[in-house]
Amino acid sequence: MAANPAGYQIIYDGGAPSIISGKAREAVSGGWLVASSGGVVSSGANSFNPQTDLMFAQASGLNFTGVVLANAGSNETVSVATKGAFLLTSAGTTSAGTTVVCNGANAVLTATTAGHLIGRSLTVAGSEGYALVEVGRI
Repeated sequence: MAANPAGYQIIYDGGAPSIISGKAREAVSGGWLVASSGGVVSSGANSFNPQTDLMFAQASGLNFTGVVLANAGSNETVSVATKGAFLLTSAGTTSAGTTVVCNGANAVLTATTAGHLIGRSLTVAGSEGYALVEVGRI
């Protein structure tokens, strides 16, 4: 299932966007749902390097970190929003006000199925439609 063809589309950021950067483990597109995927951190902040210590790959149902802000190739720098309201593809009918999960294919489902809760749908969406989802609000 494809992500939003318009790419990353933030609607609201809650007043203070939470954006983290790292390296893309694989090519990713703006608007994709991604998860942390490896990397090693030492004990000191002075030795932390997001280019080597924090990596992202396409999210799976139980592993989700945020939404990619812009296209990035494998091993390129990528920025990921961990909270905010985004237009995300719905893999099934999504109801307004319900919690949603990541389905592992760059889409969300109403949280009646197995998966990691990623936020709450603010609008209704049919299958393959777009829902306004507030990521980080459970």
